[in-house]
Amino acid sequence: MVKLFITLIILSTTLFGRDFIKINDYVVEEIPIKRKLENHKIVRVVEGDLASIGLYGIIDSNNKFITKPNNMLIAIKSNYIYLVDIDYHEGMMTKDGRWIGKMGSYNYKDKESQMYSELNYEVERDLIIIYKKEGRKFLYGYLNFDGKIQIPMIYEEVNFFSEDLAAVKFNGKWGYIDKNGKKIIEFKYSKAGNFKNGESLVKLDGKEFKIDKSGDRKVIKSFFRNIKENISGFFYSIKLMLTSLWSEKIKEK
Repeated sequence: MVKLFITLIILSTTLFGRDFIKINDYVVEEIPIKRKLENHKIVRVVEGDLASIGLYGIIDSNNKFITKPNNMLIAIKSNYIYLVDIDYHEGMMTKDGRWIGKMGSYNYKDKESQMYSELNYEVERDLIIIYKKEGRKFLYGYLNFDGKIQIPMIYEEVNFFSEDLAAVKFNGKWGYIDKNGKKIIEFKYSKAGNFKNGESLVKLDGKEFKIDKSGDRKVIKSFFRNIKENISGFFYSIKLMLTSLWSEKIKEK
């Protein structure tokens, strides 16, 4: 009954000009998504193994599968493809069909939950954040596009690289490393942001200020930032005092 139903769908869709491709024991259709691949197609299984019907795979220009047809999600990113299969294994692939991390090899921080929307502008990454679970915590590192671990999974938290430096957390403190994993700025901050125009916002001993890419404090900008915080704090104190006095007068009456 199910096979008959699927056959009827294929026949009816074909009448309206939909193209289907026979690959071994499967019949698949190219899915109409806005994010296109040049020499490959993302297809959906419409006939074959019942467990695969409705799932996705990638085929090459010769109509051969380069992935298993068992994926729930295949999202095309700026310069790579993110996949999740029926067993919730994750994978990464270059846009020309070469594996970066085969299914189930790693978990990835840069996930995507859908595949049909327009691809917004994104920075093309050359290192991908990966992680593993160790006990009750997660440890993070970076994978390069050759499929090799560029920076080992030893950090408690990490950010993506910005201006060739990444903020990473080690032993409870944030610092910065380069793309070879070398420590550039000391691990001492309670908070650390991304670099933009040569500076980044950090927090140390309860105070926020900006540093340059050598870790030196940006004195002028930090000075004016502190003035702003002090002025805000002053007016807030006045407000509290006036509120307190008003409350006391209400109580007296």
